[in-house]
Amino acid sequence: MKISRKVLVVFLFLGGLLGCKETDDAVSPENGNVGGATEVGVPDGTVSSKVIGAAGGTITSADDRVVLTIPAGALPKDTEISIQPITNKAPNGMGAAYRFSPDGTTFEKPASLTFNYDPRTVAANNPDAFRIATQGADKRWYHMPEVSVDTNAHAITTEMPHFSDWTAYELAVIGSTFIDGAHYVELGASVSLEMWIFNRPIVFGNWDGKPADVEVETVEWKVAGGAANGTVKAGGSIEDMHGEVHKAAFTAPSKNPPSNPVTVIADITLKGKKGKLQVVKQILIGKDYFRGVFAGTPFDWENLTFMVTGKNIVLAGYNENPAQSLHVQINDVNFNAPNRTYAYAERADRSAWAEFTNSYNGPGGGWLSAHADCPSGVRISPGGVTITQISVVDGAEYIQGHLTGPFYMRTEGCPQALRTSSIQAEFRIKNTFKTGLKAAGMANFKGM
Repeated sequence: MKISRKVLVVFLFLGGLLGCKETDDAVSPENGNVGGATEVGVPDGTVSSKVIGAAGGTITSADDRVVLTIPAGALPKDTEISIQPITNKAPNGMGAAYRFSPDGTTFEKPASLTFNYDPRTVAANNPDAFRIATQGADKRWYHMPEVSVDTNAHAITTEMPHFSDWTAYELAVIGSTFIDGAHYVELGASVSLEMWIFNRPIVFGNWDGKPADVEVETVEWKVAGGAANGTVKAGGSIEDMHGEVHKAAFTAPSKNPPSNPVTVIADITLKGKKGKLQVVKQILIGKDYFRGVFAGTPFDWENLTFMVTGKNIVLAGYNENPAQSLHVQINDVNFNAPNRTYAYAERADRSAWAEFTNSYNGPGGGWLSAHADCPSGVRISPGGVTITQISVVDGAEYIQGHLTGPFYMRTEGCPQALRTSSIQAEFRIKNTFKTGLKAAGMANFKGM
């Protein structure tokens, strides 16, 4: 099957476009190494600052996507360096662009600039696919003549001669490629999927020559993590004037999978080319849950809550009859890298805190992850709350993870000893409060 000439643009970096070899030795308006003029980006994120002097040093952007390394001898004196994420106006720009200050700063020795990228968000994880560009005073984009790409570390590096606005970009992308189908599947059920490739490409800069036709050789469907997360079987395909549609059927596992939502992947291989185009879709398996065992007794909450308040996460599950509840607070979450274990602390506003109530009335309620101990001090549970995944599926945010005890309770005051009961629980809960971060602001974002 053939892709029409328009769609071929996404694959130019794998073939014809590479014939337009960049041989410019510098990045300047005079060398013709240019993309079109665009608007200048505006601040969109947290600024990162650090003083670096003649000894050199390294500074990383607040979102961990950019690393600037300044060698010894590059700066004559101590200079406060800052990296400000900005809206990316560059054609095919990857994620945010970044403004480096003080504007116009130059170096005696070139600095090293590295952009880290998410391979799930690019057309192909191919070393020939990426470039780095800087925006000039004329608002046009000038790309660096040389970049180094590590497709395993997902990093693009170049020499930086001066400060201004910088971005990584793809040589070409498909304007609209997606897998259509249900975002939710019951345990053991199946759903039909369709992968669409539309003919709406965008190209960076002005490139000469017309590409030759390229054929799609195979489309391979798979489920990330293997059969425990479900299976997918390829179906037929159709082609029309707008592009191609490739069909498949996904079957969910009979029990909750290790990864939830699961990731269905369509890999496109081009005839005679090494690169691949990868398209992914997230599918939730089964209903949300907050369940486990407390003091040897199973629980499975009927009502679930997940809310983000600033840097904190609040989780809760409860049943009205019999009256039971579990409340969890996780504090100071780095939403660029939230996946880790948060140890319980002595106070509810530090690290993690949890309270299990198996009765709203009378003794037997109020089991805490930290409790005042006799004769003095606080006993803190050695357990914690683990976030394994935060995902955005069909515009909704979900949190997944687990927690452990023991928890403590005292029915009377000192010298009464603390009682201890163990807890183990797992959860996947939807955020219904619309308080979460934008998907693009989360490092482990998995949604489409």
